[in-house]
Amino acid sequence: MPSQSKEELQATNEELETTNEELRARTAELQELTTMLESERVQLAEMVELAPFYILVLRGPSLVIEAYNPRYMPILGEHFVHGRPLAEVYDLFWPDSRALVQMAQEVYQQDSQLVTPRMLVHLPETDGEDEDHYFVFTLVPSHDVPGRITGVIIYAADEAEQVANT
Repeated sequence: MPSQSKEELQATNEELETTNEELRARTAELQELTTMLESERVQLAEMVELAPFYILVLRGPSLVIEAYNPRYMPILGEHFVHGRPLAEVYDLFWPDSRALVQMAQEVYQQDSQLVTPRMLVHLPETDGEDEDHYFVFTLVPSHDVPGRITGVIIYAADEAEQVANT
């Protein structure tokens, strides 16, 4: 009986060693994937940060503000908007542009893209005066891997210079 137990223990040890080797290989694969994912996240963050237009990322049916690029910082000042529904804070981004909230809701509900004609927006400047800006807004639904809509991304291109030159 003891020899049979030894053999069983040896077989169990071999199985455990094989399992450990497989786990080590899987761990190495996961670490490599994590490094690749982090690298892609950094690249995406750099692209968003350096984009020559405004980007606002909204999540869920309430269109909660998940992220925005640094171009919004002078407009927002000290206001904290992350995690708040767009309908509550839209006037901080674009005063007098409630229509954009409705457009974003339509894009989410209909899962369709929308591009606005050039819109006049009065933005507060550092000297306290409002300045006219002309924006073209592109509103695009975002999706998860299975293709379900998860939010809306708003791209806003300031065309004030183009308007001034015409």
